[in-house]
Amino acid sequence: MRNAETKPKRDIGERTLRFALRIVKLANALPQTVAGEIIARQAMRSGTGVGANVEEAQAASTPKKFSRRMQIAQSEARVAMYWRRLASEPGMVKRERINGSLTEADELVRILTVISKRASKRSKMRGAPLIPYSAFNIPHSIEMRCQ
Repeated sequence: MRNAETKPKRDIGERTLRFALRIVKLANALPQTVAGEIIARQAMRSGTGVGANVEEAQAASTPKKFSRRMQIAQSEARVAMYWRRLASEPGMVKRERINGSLTEADELVRILTVISKRASKRSKMRGAPLIPYSAFNIPHSIEMRCQ
């Protein structure tokens, strides 16, 4: 087992921020067509909504509100994954440019699922204290990748 000094930092807030920045770059790379503009707009909304809802969850006043915001972030990550897949279709953006970000979107969905399930369990406990997302153990199989 790793000690605290060698354990990789797994900050979901920072990770969702980097995810949003990648979405912005993707949106800017899409063609200036009707389809490209629609996909860019939808990808921007969902991709940036992931981090916004994680930040909102961190400021939640109750465990129930925290859990709900994390569920919304999870849903936004799934929607962002859809728009990224659509953008990878022929004639939009090169598939190589999207593959890593699809993996990242999938990992975010998994991480947010774990967080929201654990938060939901805690919110159902009577008088449960609000626990920030940084206190959740995220499985090591879903490690943060710096890109």
